[in-house]
Amino acid sequence: MQKQRIPKFCPGNVQGTWYVLPTMKTLPTIQVQIERLSQERSIVNRTLSEGHDLKLATERERINAELGKLWDAARQARVRITHGERDSIIARARKEERLERAA
Repeated sequence: MQKQRIPKFCPGNVQGTWYVLPTMKTLPTIQVQIERLSQERSIVNRTLSEGHDLKLATERERINAELGKLWDAARQARVRITHGERDSIIARARKEERLERAA
């Protein structure tokens, strides 16, 4: 997918164009970051097992927090790949709910 600029005003739908916002991370990118941080955490844990160091303990907590955010982002990316964007999922659920009530 190629990054493109989003026009300020875009009437209607533009066919055949994909937009990747710079804030959105792809699943492979997230997985690489998770792997890198996991390796870093393993080194920090190994060093901490030799003796307690407040600086390293703080670093481990920072890494754990960042890993948690990355795992959340990975789950969201997988859901987006499998089921589509959040708005379309909600729209389908509401439609199904209306159909169930009508039946």
